[in-house]
Amino acid sequence: MVAAIAMMIVLGAVLGFGLGIADKYLKVEVDERVEKVTEMLPNYNCGGCGYAGCSGLADALVSGEKAYTVMVDNVTAKENVSRFALHQGYKVSVKEDGEDFVLTLEK
Repeated sequence: MVAAIAMMIVLGAVLGFGLGIADKYLKVEVDERVEKVTEMLPNYNCGGCGYAGCSGLADALVSGEKAYTVMVDNVTAKENVSRFALHQGYKVSVKEDGEDFVLTLEK
C-alpha cells in the first residue's frame, strides 16, 4: 500500500513537472487587439456577419479582411465599432433598422 502511494506521488510530480515545461514552451500568443475589438462588439454570436461569432469577426477586422455588415443594438456598440473601423481604415456607413443599427464596413 505504501509503495502504491509513493508511486502515485512520484507519478504526480513527474506529470506536474511535464505540464509546467509544456506550459512554458507551448504557449499560444493572443493578439490583444482582437480581445479589445471583441469587447466592442455586441457578443451575440449570431453569425449575421458571416462569421461563427463575434471573436471571428474581430479577428477578421484586425487582420484587415474585406467588407462587413455588423448589426448592433445600442449606441455605445455602434460608436465603438465605428471608431475601431475608422482607425483600421474602413469606410463606415450606418443605417437604422428599427431599434438596431446596421454598420457596413468597407476597405
